[in-house]
Amino acid sequence: MKKLVWRSKLIYLGIDGEKEDSLLKSKGFTLVELIIVTAFIGILAGVLASTFAVGLKTWSSGLDRTNLRQDGNLVLEKMVRELSQASEISTAMSDEIEFEADLDQDGSAETIRFDVSNDDNLERTEVLTGPDLVVIMAGGVQSFTLGYYLTSDNETLLSSVTGPTRDNIRVIIISLTLEKADQTITLSSSVYTRNQGL
Repeated sequence: MKKLVWRSKLIYLGIDGEKEDSLLKSKGFTLVELIIVTAFIGILAGVLASTFAVGLKTWSSGLDRTNLRQDGNLVLEKMVRELSQASEISTAMSDEIEFEADLDQDGSAETIRFDVSNDDNLERTEVLTGPDLVVIMAGGVQSFTLGYYLTSDNETLLSSVTGPTRDNIRVIIISLTLEKADQTITLSSSVYTRNQGL
């Protein structure tokens, strides 16, 4: 049987004689429950933020490594292209090479030198009658090593050649190690010079 109960100027319907007072029976959250939920949400947010930060750092590191590899490949491609056009090699050491090549196709050979400066920059120097033209090809060079295979010896890699010529050096091996931020990459390539004049 249903009864009407008056409380606080509101009418509540009770069933089977029970007094229904939803204002008195409604439950809320206790302070302890609110603190626990807030702490749990804070921990969850911290875990998500650290996961995002690790992912962002990994992505950034991969991007730096890719950029470093691309820069190094461009440098090596330019060196290989210019060395393959050498008409004469005047210096062939482990950390420097100087050669002549008609790179601009004007009929006269330019003298070019590749070496590493004291500032860890790989430099391309065009030797001129006035001041030399120096171009920094790459920064952060940890090592720049040249090796040479002679036409008379196909098995021994030499670090320098006494009295080098284009015709007595068969292959030039270039090794370049670059470092930027926390990334280090080593690239290498080879140049075949023997058949250029044929």
